[in-house]
Parts: sequence; structure tokens; C-alpha cells
Amino acid sequence: KEELSRPVSVILKTDQLEVRVGITEEKGHLEVRKAGELFFQASFKIKQIFDQGPNPGLFLSPNQRYIAFALRIERGEEGTILEMPGSVQHAVGFLCDTRIKVWDLEAKKLIRTFSHHNQIISIIFSRDSRWLITAGFTVRIWDIVSGECLQKYNQHKQYTKAVALTSNKKFLVILDGANSLWIWDTQQRTCVYKIKKLDESFTRLQFSQDDRHLIAFTEDDSKFSFALNQNQDQISLQLTNRSQNKTFYQV
Repeated sequence: KEELSRPVSVILKTDQLEVRVGITEEKGHLEVRKAGELFFQASFKIKQIFDQGPNPGLFLSPNQRYIAFALRIERGEEGTILEMPGSVQHAVGFLCDTRIKVWDLEAKKLIRTFSHHNQIISIIFSRDSRWLITAGFTVRIWDIVSGECLQKYNQHKQYTKAVALTSNKKFLVILDGANSLWIWDTQQRTCVYKIKKLDESFTRLQFSQDDRHLIAFTEDDSKFSFALNQNQDQISLQLTNRSQNKTFYQV
């Protein structure tokens, strides 16, 4: 098959996997190699490249089954890699900040097309790699297998700065542009906790492997660890790597 000849915009590499994405004004080209050998390639149309130009990003799911490509990520995290073991089966592409294309790398065909409907700022996968979460002015949860948009959140202020999800997918945390933190119960589909305004300005969130800590990162990549304690009608966030403790109660 033909090699990728157009200029490469983004490259993502792991021990066994290499993904290259080339972009022109009207078309993108995805190339996936495993152990140095060409495994899969696909071309896709691009409706529009914004005046400020593309700012592409690549994201790898925890089990390395999915590869996410975003034409423009406002947070600007290019080549983001979540370094966790697994197999390669699907690739995901986002066009014009809204359309989401999903390729099955084993079947070597396009299997899904989603649309986020507004600008994408952040993308994460659930720990089991079944959910894809796209965040912008709204936050949407997609089931990659069924193709359904399971939930949509738009109650937060302004845009979404960061999102995080517990490993059991029960709690979704949304940090908005007003620096407020929302904690949603995805099973009940209700906001169970809200922090009106954080003292620090964070750009990225993630839970620890055991879900007992919420890790928050600042723009200069400083890390703050909050111990997450649940006790019936309240949740306690204790800042463990600073002298300051805070407790936030149920809405």
C-alpha cells in the first residue's frame, strides 16, 4: 500500500504502535503501524480548517484499543499518550471539532460517526475504554460499542476546562470556566456535589487508580492531590500535599 507522503502533523508512539496523521485543507490521512509494519490506513474528508489553523491531538485509550484523533483541541495537548498495556483495535477521529469517526482496526473499516455539536476542549476515555467523553461547552458521554450518546451535561458555567471519571464510571467530575467543580452521579444522572469556586486554577483532572484521590494539574503541570472521602450526604476533599484542608457538602 501507498506510504504516507503528505507532511505528518501528529505522531503517537508506543512500544508496538505508531500512528501518523497528515492533514491537508480538504483531507486527512491516518496510518497505523504495528511492530514497524503497516497495519491500517484510511483517508477522511475535512470540511473546514479554522483561520488559526489546526491544532491536532492524538489520545490513546487505557487498553490501547482506541486511538482518538482531534483536528483541533483548544487545550493544545498534542500527542497525549496514556501509557497502559492492551491491544489495538479501534481508531477515533474528530473532524471540525465536532464530528467523531470511529474505525475498527481489526475489521479495517469505519464503524461509527458521532458529533459533539460544539468546540472540543478535552477528551478522555473511561478506565474500561468503553466510554468516550468529549468536553467543550457541553460534556457528552459516548458508548463506543453501541454508538449511543448516553448522557449530555450543560448545567455548568461557560466552557469545560477538564473532566475526570471514576473507574467504575459512577462519578463524573467537571471543572468549568468559572473554576467551579461539579460532581455528577452518572447512574442517577444528578449533580450530587458542587464546589462553587476553587482557590487554584486547574487545567487537567484525573482519578488515582483506586479512586481515592482526585489529582488536579495546573497550567505549569504542578500537581495537587485531594483525598476523596464519601460519607452518606457529604463528600470531603482533603488537599493531601498542602497544609490546607477543605470539605465541600452536598448541593
